[in-house]
Amino acid sequence: SRTGNPDIKVSDYKDLQVEDGSTLVHLAEGPTVSAPDVGNALTDLLRQPWRHIVYASSAAIYGYGSDKPHGEEETPEPDTDYGRAKLANEARVFDCGGTALRLANMIGTPVNPKTLLGAILRQLDQPGPLKLMARLPERDYLAVSDAARAVVAVIAHQPGGAYNIASGHSLSAENLARAVLGVSNQSERQITGPEGNTSVLRLSVEKAARDLGWQADTPLAECLKATVSDRT
Repeated sequence: SRTGNPDIKVSDYKDLQVEDGSTLVHLAEGPTVSAPDVGNALTDLLRQPWRHIVYASSAAIYGYGSDKPHGEEETPEPDTDYGRAKLANEARVFDCGGTALRLANMIGTPVNPKTLLGAILRQLDQPGPLKLMARLPERDYLAVSDAARAVVAVIAHQPGGAYNIASGHSLSAENLARAVLGVSNQSERQITGPEGNTSVLRLSVEKAARDLGWQADTPLAECLKATVSDRT
């Protein structure tokens, strides 16, 4: 954050001139980043004299091997390259006294077409059953606006450490599809596809409520309705 013009572009993070008292909110990593790509960019940013660092991490750092709600106090065991890359960068942010937000699957526009929600939205205007790659996997879904409020809360409190930022409720792929069909006036439409694996990702959000006074408050139906409307 800056007191002057926030629209500053640099060709290399090494050229960034940081004002005293500035806060870094790092949101610049995509959903398919590799460990080297993530680490190289962050290295140059962490050299700057930030007042505080807010790092957008991912719930993927916990892995998908347990159906119990994951709390920040446990030792994460990521089972994907993406999760391992995020966890490695969290450690570097913590070394600088920063805060990592372990974000659930966010819902907002534009929607990444490679995600489950993107696949569902593509089929809304197509005839026939809505087809899923797998119906059983469960994830936590969070409105982008709620995630933004969490960032603001961290900037205000500067707590350091990790925080789960999620709704606290997981939803299967099939139930997410049914919710989208519901707000699209297609509730009677059939959903097909294999059950798939039973991977689950559930998150405890008690720490964020206690330390930051934050909790998700956007109803899923409201969030999905806006997303369906915005796609056109």
